[in-house]
Amino acid sequence: MISRQYEPFLQSIDYIGDRRLGLISGYRVTEFVETYYPDVEFTLWNSEKEALLAVSRGRSDVTIASMLSANSYIAAARLDNLKISGWAVIEDRLSMGVRHELAHLLPTINEALDSIDHGQRLAIYQQWSNVKIVHEPDYRMIRRFIAGGALVLALIGIYLFGVYRFVQRLKRKNEQLEDLRAKLQSSNTELEYISTHDPLIDLFNRHHFYSEMQRRTEHSDETCVLVIDLDHFKQVNDEFGHGAGDESLKLFAALLREHVRDSDVVARWGGEEFVVLCPHTSPTAAKGLAERLLEVVRKDCRIQGKPITCSIGGAQLIENEDINQCLERADQALYVAKAEGRDRFHWAD
Repeated sequence: MISRQYEPFLQSIDYIGDRRLGLISGYRVTEFVETYYPDVEFTLWNSEKEALLAVSRGRSDVTIASMLSANSYIAAARLDNLKISGWAVIEDRLSMGVRHELAHLLPTINEALDSIDHGQRLAIYQQWSNVKIVHEPDYRMIRRFIAGGALVLALIGIYLFGVYRFVQRLKRKNEQLEDLRAKLQSSNTELEYISTHDPLIDLFNRHHFYSEMQRRTEHSDETCVLVIDLDHFKQVNDEFGHGAGDESLKLFAALLREHVRDSDVVARWGGEEFVVLCPHTSPTAAKGLAERLLEVVRKDCRIQGKPITCSIGGAQLIENEDINQCLERADQALYVAKAEGRDRFHWAD
């Protein structure tokens, strides 16, 4: 099998694959391929020379020809871009043919052919195929082998160095990715905190309080709610300015965080209004918490020497009651506390 120089070695016709095969019209190998390799597509050429030229010029990828005649054509036409790339199963044998009218000579010819010994046969092959039998070590081949081995080792070294550099770059990229992941996680944590907390006083916001209230009241036997409002907060803003008003909100929020229980949920409801969710808490315990908060605010909540007080409304979540209804009752209780003079607590019945 003969192909151009860059084609790989083909062990047999089985390895032709999708390469364009060129065959010579009327040759026995054409019938052989049609019979035993029906899936291999091929193009017919009129002669071996034409088939070889087709391969050389890229019109076919490989052809199957007699090594003796193919070698002669390649040498005569100087088709230096061709090579023997594999072997077909059909091998050439020295043979002779005669015309039908000379058939009576066949016994004599066969007798003559049988008399040719192995040495003479080898000489005939060498004469027609230009093959030289070398009985000494081919040092050129050894040098080529060594050079090829050195080249392979060099290529392996370059490849390993490239792999090392790739691994180092990948390591740096992984470190950068891990750094970005940590920053992203930190940003997500910060965003989650911002979405659930009031930015001024660092308490839960109204939206998150609703979520906590729904979650914590599902499995709570008793739940109470306190709604708290700072008394005369507008006067604080008018007298001392909005900066002082913000400071009073921060101070009040800090007192709430310090004096409620760990199980309670404290949130800013809006403006100067706050809410405390008390899960697993009886009305008696919730009332006691409200009284303690009133006392702490009276004692410790002052802005520029002016005391700040608060009013509180409370309610218990009753069976089958909507959360918003419970908050509404607590808010109504807060208005009662304010109407009764502020700085006090009122419980919704």
